[in-house]
Amino acid sequence: MGNRDSVFSEEKNNVPVGNDEQRIRNISSSLGRNKTLKNLTTNLDGIYYENNDESVHIPLKTSEEEYSEQSTNDNIDGDTMLGGLMMVHERQEDMICGPVMPQGGIQALEAMLFTLDYINDPRNGVLDRGMKVGARIFDDCDKDTYGLEQAVDFIKGSISNIHDQEYKCSDGSSSKVKVIDGVVGAASSVTSIQVANLLRLFKIPQ
Repeated sequence: MGNRDSVFSEEKNNVPVGNDEQRIRNISSSLGRNKTLKNLTTNLDGIYYENNDESVHIPLKTSEEEYSEQSTNDNIDGDTMLGGLMMVHERQEDMICGPVMPQGGIQALEAMLFTLDYINDPRNGVLDRGMKVGARIFDDCDKDTYGLEQAVDFIKGSISNIHDQEYKCSDGSSSKVKVIDGVVGAASSVTSIQVANLLRLFKIPQ
């Protein structure tokens, strides 16, 4: 189905839950309890805000090594970019992700990929010639905390535009960060609410 870089795999998800998982759980709890975040500031290092007199920092992963830790994503380049959160793997308490869900999870992912392939095919006449809709899709593994961590990737383009900065690669070259224009998902309402609290800060529809 088209040209896309997919690294959805069961093996890469069997990573024990550690301090990062607890950190995201705390962030998730903070975002879920509060409708108004005080002193919100952003830069390419992360998101900063005050919550009940407590300073909170959500770091943004930018290095090649840190990106490799995000084990489940699917990338399709395009002029307009969508985000996606799919429940491809099952929840598992002692691991970040459990086994693959061959029914609901994989079917939802393939449905989105099929739709993108269809509308991007010029023979179907859906888009103006030369236009293409892309996507960056992540697996939330049926966990609201992990889904929120993955969703941080959706706001990087917005932050880059706010500060008029570019990410720098290890060789010194610049890597353009595209803005996500909308997000599909998550399948779980609990995860969807947590992600919505983050996306609304950057006016990204869900």
